[in-house]
Amino acid sequence: GEWYETFNLQASSYGNPFFYINYGVCIPDRWPGVKQELKDAGWILGRRLSYKGNGAFPCKTKAEIEESAAYALEEYKREAVPWLKDLKLEKICDLYFETTNLDKDRLGCHEWGHQLGAANYGFLLLKAGKKAEALAWLREAERLMAVPVFITREGNVVHEREKYSRIEKPERDELERLEIVRRTIKELSFA
Repeated sequence: GEWYETFNLQASSYGNPFFYINYGVCIPDRWPGVKQELKDAGWILGRRLSYKGNGAFPCKTKAEIEESAAYALEEYKREAVPWLKDLKLEKICDLYFETTNLDKDRLGCHEWGHQLGAANYGFLLLKAGKKAEALAWLREAERLMAVPVFITREGNVVHEREKYSRIEKPERDELERLEIVRRTIKELSFA
C-alpha cells in the first residue's frame, strides 16, 4: 500500500498511572529515493483515543487496566475504524496540510522554518498524482531550504549577514533533502 495504519500505546510520564492510545498514518517512502524502515518513518498524521473525555487511560490496578482495555476497544471501533476506513491519499494530503502552519495564500512568501512542511506536503501531493500542486510546494520548500542562516553574537537566527554574525552551515541531512527536492523539481519540470 501507499501508507500504513498505525496503532500504539504511549506511556505517560514516569510513574503516572495512566497511558495513551494513538492511531494514525505512516508513509515510509514519501520522499523519492529515500526508503525508511517502517519503525523509523514516523507519523505523517494521527489522532488519540479518548477515555471518557480525557486522553489518559487509567492503569493503576488490574481492574483499571481491564476497564481501560474494554473501553479502548469500543472507542477504537467507534472512532478510529471509520476514520481509517475513510482515508484516501488525497484526504491524507488535506489532513496533513491542516496540521502545518502553511498557508496556500502565502505560497512563495512563507518564512524560514516551514521548509520541511512544504516539502512533505509537496511529496504527498506528488504521491496523490497532483503534479502541478506538488511542483509549487516543492519550489517553496527549495526556496526556504536555500535561505542562508546566520547566528548573531546574541544567538539569534537571521538570514542576512550582520556584523559579528557567523554562518550556520547546513547539516549533511539538510543538504541531502535539498538535493532530493531539487532533483524532483527538475524531473517534474521536464515531465
